[in-house]
Amino acid sequence: MENIESELNKLPEEKRKEFDEILRDVLYDRDWCFDHNIDYANPDICLAKKQLYHEMFAKV
Repeated sequence: MENIESELNKLPEEKRKEFDEILRDVLYDRDWCFDHNIDYANPDICLAKKQLYHEMFAKV
């Protein structure tokens, strides 16, 4: 994936809003951060976005 922001910008506005809401929720979820190797106290937002994008929109 080239740039997570460009990938997110390709999404319809409704999906971007949904993504942003879920991102806020997961960044407050210690278990999610632990499971995705993201520092809960000082999260790497770009990495969190990549992980969440993959979970939500990756084609299986």
